[in-house]
Order: sequence, then C-alpha cells, then structure tokens
Amino acid sequence: MRILHTSDWHLGRITDKEPRFADHVAVLAEIAAIARNEAPDVIIHSGDLFDHPRPSYKDMVKASEVLRELAQTAPVVVICGNHDSPDLFRFVASWLGPDSRIRFVDRPVKSADGGILNFVGADGFELRLAVLPYVHPNRIMHAYEDANDLRKRYAERVSAMQQALAEELFRGLDPQRHVTAFAGHQYLSGADLARHSTSPHVRDRYATEAGDIPKVGYAAFGDIHKPQRLPGAGVVGRYAGSPLELDFGELGEQKSVVIVNLVPGAEAEIRLVPLTSGRRLWRFKGTMDELRAVAPTITDQLCRLEVITPTPDPTLSEQVYALLPNATILDIAENPEDRRLQVADKEREPGAEPSLQDLFVEYLEENGTSGTAAQNIPPLFAALLELGETDDTTIPAVAQVEELLAKPMTAEVDEEDAA
Repeated sequence: MRILHTSDWHLGRITDKEPRFADHVAVLAEIAAIARNEAPDVIIHSGDLFDHPRPSYKDMVKASEVLRELAQTAPVVVICGNHDSPDLFRFVASWLGPDSRIRFVDRPVKSADGGILNFVGADGFELRLAVLPYVHPNRIMHAYEDANDLRKRYAERVSAMQQALAEELFRGLDPQRHVTAFAGHQYLSGADLARHSTSPHVRDRYATEAGDIPKVGYAAFGDIHKPQRLPGAGVVGRYAGSPLELDFGELGEQKSVVIVNLVPGAEAEIRLVPLTSGRRLWRFKGTMDELRAVAPTITDQLCRLEVITPTPDPTLSEQVYALLPNATILDIAENPEDRRLQVADKEREPGAEPSLQDLFVEYLEENGTSGTAAQNIPPLFAALLELGETDDTTIPAVAQVEELLAKPMTAEVDEEDAA
C-alpha cells in the first residue's frame, strides 16, 4: 500500500504583499507529476489547503483543478486545518457526494460517521485510515476557565478523541491484510517550529502529545511548515510541511512530499521527494560591494535586503534594482553607518547598575538614529540630563543645550570639518 502525503498548501498566501499564486501553480503541477510517477494508492492532504477560511474564487478553482488531477491517480483525502473553513469543507463534501474520489473531512467525527476510512491498494492490502481534522480550542474550552488548565485540558480532550478512533481502527484488524494510518492537523509538543511565524509560547498552550497518537503504521501530520519526523519514538510519521517557503521563517528549508510504503507486519518505508518549483526566498545583509559579488547568483528570488552604507544614499534603490533585474524586491532597508553609534567597549564594575546615559548609548549602538548623525545625540542627551537634575536655569548647562541644538542635526558631513 503506497501513500503520498502532502500538506499545508496555503493557497492564497501573500508574502510581504507579493501574491504567491504563480508559485503555487508551479509547485502544485510538480506535485501532480510526482503523483503520476509514484502511482500511490491513496493521497493524504493533512490540512491547511487554503491560507484563509474565505479563499478567493481563483484559489478555489486552482485547488479544485489540482485535487481532481490527483484524484485521477488515486483517491484523495483532505482534512480541515486551522486555516481552513469547516463550513466550506462541509459544503464541498456534500456537493461532491459520498462516491467522489476526493474526500473532504471538515470536523472530528466518530468512527462510524466517517472517522475511519478504508481503501484497497493495488497490492491487495487494505488501508484503515483514521482522520482527525484540526480541533479548535473553542470546542473544548469554556469561558473564564483558568488559563493554566487550558493546555492540559485541550491535550486530554484530543487524546480522548484519538483513543476512540484507535479502538475502532484496530477492532478486527487482520495483521496479514490490513495496514493502518492516522491523519491529523495538530501541533505536537516537541515539534521543531524552527523560525515558524507563530510564536512557540502561544502555541504551547494548545500542544498535544505525540505519545497519544494511535500506534499506526504511519501518521500523516499537518500544521508545522518545516518538514520533519514526528517528535518522540512512539509512532512512525512525519509533518509533510508546506510545499513552498511561505514566509521568511521558512528560509532555506528543503520542501518535499512524502512517499510511504506500508506492508502488514513491517515498518513503514518512507521516502522524501524534493520539490523544486516556485520562487525561493532570499535575505541579504551587507555592503553594496558584497551585494555586487553575489548578485550574479540571484535569479527570480523574493528578496529582503539590508544594505550597509557609509551615509544615506538616495540612489540605493536604483542600484539594487539594477543589480537584481529578475528578482522580486520585497524590501530594501538602508543601514547608514553614521547613524549607528560606534563606541569603544566600556568595562562596568560587576553588579553596577548602568546609568541612563549608558542605557541610551547602548540603544543608539543597537538601533541607530533616523535622519541624524548618531554621534551628535549623546552630548545633547547628557546636557539635557544635567539640566533636568536642577531647578537652576542659569547654570552653564542651559547654554550648552542651546549650543548643541543650534548645530545641524543632519547626518551630512560638514565641508569645513571634512577639510
């Protein structure tokens, strides 16, 4: 029994205001070609078909085209992810009908109501597939509940759902004929979020445990965009991951689809097929000379750039676009060196509290200034601090502040000083 596992397409995604539709067209065509070549018996999509619960007409048409093309190779099961609309999935399922080779699973259901699906492969083995779409916390939590109990109760409830599915999944199992799989859309505790755009400390509240997954031949999971094995050693399975680098948290990840061969009584044989279509993301930080050196290697990537310059350069954008004519420039951030304070390291006595001046200088070192030469700011700040510590308005500090404010505060170099 051969399974093709894909996930997290996120049709409709926009990366830094750049629509990814053309990239999806390319990579989904690649997935369809892989399906034709691999000839799976079942295709599992483990959630987040769309990026929004109300996808555009164009994205729904594309999803329909690709799923129908995949269904010409093998039956397709699509479970609802946290970005998908259960109502839309329910409508599409009713429209397709029970005999369709495309099966949309919109919500968690009991085994007798569609929680267990059965498929017969070309080798004569029968796959029993338990499906558990994304379980929204609102289905489990109650108003005014103690926040400390949320994660525990959510994990316990999801675990109970999985155990109920497992009881039916393994009832009457013929070890010579049946193979088993589980498809879910969950964040499992211990999964590698890498630089995922969703904050880990928020997601941990609703994490579930890998040890609670039914002990199936293969567990097909969605939700985490970084392709990876499921955490722990309790069950064999993978997060298929997204087919494209959807945001810069996924920079550098090798995307793929998962091919799984299941034989009764044997461990699953898992193979990754790399995906190469669609534009990649690229981030650059360095000087213009460094950019010129790498520019010949950049083709059609989506680029974020931070360019370090001696002083502000009004022609910087023109230079960057000329160097990268085929790339899509998402953002160019200029980082002039004269707006970032450079000071020698100062040793502070152990345990000594930094002064306000020390903290302000550290801020300028890290964040720089906007429109003003950084070296002009600390003397003014120190004079203002001194002035603020007394009610005497006749002290020399007032004159010092007035003198400093009278100076040009731009980052431009004075010609007389330069001479």
